[in-house]
Amino acid sequence: MSSHRSMKFITATSFAAAVGLFLLVPSSVLRADEPPKKEERKKAPAKTEHAAPARSERPASTPAPARTERPARTESAPPVDRTRTRQADSAPINPRTTTVPDRRTNTVPDRTAPDRTRDSRPSNFENRNNVGNDRSRGPNPPARSNPNVVRSSSGRVESYRSNSGSEAKFRSDGRVASIRHNDMVITHGAGGSRRIVVERGDRVIVTSGNGHGYVQRPFAYRGTPLVTRTYYVRGVVYNSYYRPYSYRGLSLNVYVPVRTYNPVFYGFVYRPWVTPVRYSWGWYSTPWYGYYGGYFTPAPYYPTPSLWLADYIIAARLADAYQDQANARAQAAYNGPALSPAVKQDIAMEVQRQLEMERNESQAISRNSMPDPNASGLPRLLEDGLSHTFIVSYNMDVQDQNGQSCPLTRGDVMKLTAPPAPNAQSAYVQIVASKGGDCRMGSNVMVSLQDLQDTLNQMRESVNQGMGELQTNAGKNGMPAMPRGAEAPAQTASFVQSAPPPDQSIANELQQQVREADKVEADVVTEARQEDSSIGAQPPAGGPGPAPQGGPVTIGLGQTISQVVDAMGSPKQIVDLGPKQIYVYSNMKVIFMDGKVSDVQ
Repeated sequence: MSSHRSMKFITATSFAAAVGLFLLVPSSVLRADEPPKKEERKKAPAKTEHAAPARSERPASTPAPARTERPARTESAPPVDRTRTRQADSAPINPRTTTVPDRRTNTVPDRTAPDRTRDSRPSNFENRNNVGNDRSRGPNPPARSNPNVVRSSSGRVESYRSNSGSEAKFRSDGRVASIRHNDMVITHGAGGSRRIVVERGDRVIVTSGNGHGYVQRPFAYRGTPLVTRTYYVRGVVYNSYYRPYSYRGLSLNVYVPVRTYNPVFYGFVYRPWVTPVRYSWGWYSTPWYGYYGGYFTPAPYYPTPSLWLADYIIAARLADAYQDQANARAQAAYNGPALSPAVKQDIAMEVQRQLEMERNESQAISRNSMPDPNASGLPRLLEDGLSHTFIVSYNMDVQDQNGQSCPLTRGDVMKLTAPPAPNAQSAYVQIVASKGGDCRMGSNVMVSLQDLQDTLNQMRESVNQGMGELQTNAGKNGMPAMPRGAEAPAQTASFVQSAPPPDQSIANELQQQVREADKVEADVVTEARQEDSSIGAQPPAGGPGPAPQGGPVTIGLGQTISQVVDAMGSPKQIVDLGPKQIYVYSNMKVIFMDGKVSDVQ
């Protein structure tokens, strides 16, 4: 009994002692041996060498500290003096100018390149202020060049694309060379001349700055496609006719005679005259002849009709050239090399060949058949092995063998001495007569086959018109009388009945195109001048170079829009009211009616 009680006492005593011993064991020992709870493992994951500091230790307004390898914290580690750290960091830091020592290595980091040791993302400062910027540019980066402007190596503006889609090219002196806008092409030639070409569907409109030109429309005759051009020249309206054909990948038009004569008359104009003719021209007192008197002198006598026709064609081209000069405010008379008798003889030989073509084609037309373009167009001309001489019929810019551009103007003379290379769309011609500032005489320049065909057409047309003049003036002013049977009037070709009649309102249409071209050109030049103030300057009459600045400018009634723009420059604003337009300048308003000055305010 007593032993049993003693056993209970010992057991109770041992339990009490065990409990006391358990209470005496440090809690840290128990925690070291106790496995962690799952909840605590989720809240505090195991630390790695790139572990970020606690969120409470990060300042809200500064970048996160660099991730570095931290030694495990022990009981003996000295506490961090937070007071001293905050006191040292209390001054504001400019991340652009201040370099802060690296506390890990006690060195000053290199600030020449952005520090990306933290991670691949930019800092908060870079995100807020320098997104997409290059720090090397500084606070005021240089202005970017306009992608719509093309400049030469010297900085000169060569071309410009406007906000409206216009494309302009400029010469070395800043003058406009050409402008392309939608279906319109504006080309500036020498002496201030201008050529405007508009293609709208099957209609082609070609005019100069003075409103002369033509409108081209297609038609067909017995299944053969043809085109008609209604011309307006110095108040006269008439039609000319052409046959389209394809040659070397180009779409060309060859002239078709509209008037045919009887065989006796063709013999009269084709053979030499029995007695040389001293003919008295009626244009000796005209302004154009007085201006170009140093360049062109008619022959003292004419042994052949072809030489008479050569002077007739030259005179017609020079009259047109003078009109171009008048529009450009020419003042001084021409003072340059003269057209030699040898060159005029070459022109007469070319006219003789064209007279033969006129006679052959008249026979086909009389049988209601169309002439073959291969027999009268460029194919025959380029493949017959002969040299051919042409009178330039409208202004064009060409290039010489060195790539230098120069202008050809009406009345210049060029000679084709060798055919172009196979499949070439341009040919080299020699300049055998040039009016002063045009392409240098004797130089070889490249002319497109399109321009060559158009020049040939103009000569053929002038020959056909000149034949009518020969018949009208036979027996007058020294001209010999025609042989019997040659007096029969010319017959109009039958295909003319199928062609659209001449449009008597063509003058208004051409003037409208001139007004539209003026507005397009003024708009694009105004925009381009924001890039370079020298753009758009026009030369003074009779000489090269930019227009004089600061001198008195006279605006008179009847002047065209292009004349005013040449004198005043591009306006600040254009008010378009249809036939009435107002050009607003800083000190005046110029009012145009139908393209001519009607009032100045």
